[in-house]
Order: sequence, then structure tokens, then C-alpha cells
Amino acid sequence: MLDVELLRRRRIERHMSRRDVAKNLGVTNATVSRLESGVNHGEQPLALLLRLADLLALDLADLLPGPVVVRSLRPVG
Repeated sequence: MLDVELLRRRRIERHMSRRDVAKNLGVTNATVSRLESGVNHGEQPLALLLRLADLLALDLADLLPGPVVVRSLRPVG
């Protein structure tokens, strides 16, 4: 789950609206709203989260407190 407080605080510190973030990421305002409210984080592509971190001048690790589990869609072995 994303650190929604950090996400919101950093967006505001950078004087960006949710619309600004959405436009820069190529997503809808609703997607940014869901990210900031903590809804559907697990459904967001890693590429989107990486772009979000970059846009807010953060490391992805800062946005993802705790252990990160990466699942592969390919069978191992």
C-alpha cells in the first residue's frame, strides 16, 4: 500500500493539483484520487508508480513503506 499522506503532502509541496498529476501521468483525475485515498493500489502497474515517484521527486521505496512483494506471471524453473 502507498504512503498516501506522503503522496498528498509531496504533491501539495510541489504546487500540483490532482489534475496536474493526472495529466503528467496520462491517467484520469479519478485514478489520482484513488491513489491518494488508498483504493486499488495493488491494481496499479509498477510503471505508473515509478512515474509517480519520479514526478514527485521521490524514491519508489519512500512511497511503499514496508516490504514489497513482486509476483511473476511466468512460471519459475
